[in-house]
Amino acid sequence: MGMRKHDAEPMPDTMIRESDRAESDGNTPAHYPLLARCESCHREIRIEAALGSGWKHTAAPRPPRAGDIAKLTEIAGLYAGMVQQLQSRTPQAGGHAPSDAAS
Repeated sequence: MGMRKHDAEPMPDTMIRESDRAESDGNTPAHYPLLARCESCHREIRIEAALGSGWKHTAAPRPPRAGDIAKLTEIAGLYAGMVQQLQSRTPQAGGHAPSDAAS
């Protein structure tokens, strides 16, 4: 399941200055290089200068989708419950209680 090739085009209102990550409208040459989110795939894109080769995808990963976040949160909760169960059963697993380090 590969990514379909497409032109990098910024989503509206996602442009920020690379230097300090402050918002930018892209109309000030001193603000470049800029970063934004790609309209097609939502990955990070970058443009070096107002005139030049245009927007390019960066190596940054795609941000998680809302559905992905909910699934990951649910899985984290399941693992937390499993860890609590295992921790509560650990002293009985070896047939003895842990020794008291203070004595």
